[in-house]
Amino acid sequence: MDRMKTFGKYLLLVIAFYIVSNLLAYSCIETTYSNIEKQIEQTENINLTIEKAEATIINGKISGTITNNSEQSINSKYIKIELISKRGNLILTKYLKIDELKANETKEFKLSFEAENIAKAKISITDTYIEEGEKTTLINILDANNDETSRIAVFISVLILAHYFL
Repeated sequence: MDRMKTFGKYLLLVIAFYIVSNLLAYSCIETTYSNIEKQIEQTENINLTIEKAEATIINGKISGTITNNSEQSINSKYIKIELISKRGNLILTKYLKIDELKANETKEFKLSFEAENIAKAKISITDTYIEEGEKTTLINILDANNDETSRIAVFISVLILAHYFL
């Protein structure tokens, strides 16, 4: 019986170490993000707000909401996000496709990107998608909320870890 108690203590220590190391790694990564300048072009019928625009040396994330202020549905519009370096060079352009936005409807979006030394983001609404080679990416607005995938992966990894230790 003493061996089982000892094994249980070691198991709790391993789980505690895993949780603490993940929390420390997450907090260290989050502190490397700094705010970037955001320039938003508003249109008459669509209100675009950006809650968070942050970048590190190698990647970044932008989150916000889009609201249809008109009385009619809006179809086939794009949110164009141009990511610009400190020297003013266009590094990357992302388009979020809005299939349908009903009257007075609000949708949230979260976008992650991999680009180096981003200092500014120009965000606008456009009717057309222009492919500019490797610098351009098209994403559906429904796919721009990808945080759920990482939460599910962490949950599954904890279940697998618990299965092997128990």
